[in-house]
Amino acid sequence: MIRSQTNTRWIAAVRSYAATIWRDLHHDRRGVVAMWIALTLPTLMMALGLGIEVSSWTISQVELQRAADNAALAGALNYKQSSSSQTAAGAAANVAEANGVTGTSTRTWTAASSTLTDNMITVAIVSGITHASDTAVKVTVQQSVPLVFAKVFSAVGSVTVTATAYAELVITNPASPQPCIAALQTAAGGGSGINLSGALNIQDTSCSILSNSTIVANNVSGTINTDGVYAGTSISIPNYVTVTGTEYQNNGTIPNPFQNYTALQTALGELNPGVGATCCNSGTTTLNPGTYSSWNIGNVSNVTLNPGLYIVNGDIGIGGTTTVTGTGVTIVSSGIVTVDSGTVNMDVTASSTNAGGAVPGILWADNTTSTVNFGSSYTFPFSGVLYFPNALIDMSGSANLGSTSCAEIVGGSITVAGAVKLASTGCNAMGAPTYGSLPATSNVVLVE
Repeated sequence: MIRSQTNTRWIAAVRSYAATIWRDLHHDRRGVVAMWIALTLPTLMMALGLGIEVSSWTISQVELQRAADNAALAGALNYKQSSSSQTAAGAAANVAEANGVTGTSTRTWTAASSTLTDNMITVAIVSGITHASDTAVKVTVQQSVPLVFAKVFSAVGSVTVTATAYAELVITNPASPQPCIAALQTAAGGGSGINLSGALNIQDTSCSILSNSTIVANNVSGTINTDGVYAGTSISIPNYVTVTGTEYQNNGTIPNPFQNYTALQTALGELNPGVGATCCNSGTTTLNPGTYSSWNIGNVSNVTLNPGLYIVNGDIGIGGTTTVTGTGVTIVSSGIVTVDSGTVNMDVTASSTNAGGAVPGILWADNTTSTVNFGSSYTFPFSGVLYFPNALIDMSGSANLGSTSCAEIVGGSITVAGAVKLASTGCNAMGAPTYGSLPATSNVVLVE
């Protein structure tokens, strides 16, 4: 009985003490806060650690982006000077390493993709973002940032931060007329420029005369009516020759504007010297597009060219009392071209589509150094571009050369004597490249 009463008193005392503690906690919240802090302290420490880590990553990201920007700009500036993808990529990697990005002693260059790999640095030469025809340098850099506070809560020891930058070589073409007569070889490359002689009657008021070398007129009379005369070096035209259009000498040079014309370069790539049938019989003949080993047209011939692409893997000679007509035609050849020795009438027109394999805007093309001679008495009211960028084109004795719709002559060097009537506006509408007489300018721009 006594033990039971004692237990009862002890239980009552415990209850009384618990009630006192609850009453104190209920009226004194400091104890509650202390308990809450104790319970949430690990979470608070984790959040604080992550906040510090994120701030560190942000600082690293900013510094890494600056390194990528500087490297891309350096690569683009180098490309502007060297025109070498590998050299430019190497310059970009050098600057990235100088800004603290980890490289390696041995870099890997992949020519097929124009990409340099250097440990945490990747540099690629790519198409432009502002203009797809421009060149851009893309730099991607990475940096491993170690974890400090967050490492307590994670098995990961570091995170990788990445930054990418694009610097583009933006090409701009100053406003200038498009040439109708263009001699592309420079003096340093052996080009003799444009030489004018005889009784001239050059009419190309909608376009210019351009030479990457000199323009010289000797033993000449007549009129040069043009939208401008542009020369890479000097211009020498006597005062007694009437020239309409401003003369610009020491004007610099332009690159071959047709070198990136894919359809044309593809057609020229199909040439295979010596392959194909020999042409042609005398009399009336109709030719179809296809492959020929050579053309020898003469002896009172009347030749009709059906629309399409003609691949002539050798010389072309047209003489006698000969008439050649055709519409929608492209001729590519790889030999000597001679239109001479008789009264020749060639009335041919390029295509504005690729029907039959024709190259839009291109009438006749040959990228070899073979001579091109349009001499004696001939009439050549052509429409399209005559493209012989590595050859000497000799045009003399013409009574009617060119047309007022589309007629451009592009050679390595050019000699003109006689009547020339040319225009370029229609050539662009037919699909031929558009370009100007002034050298392009370029600016390096950080675009992304």
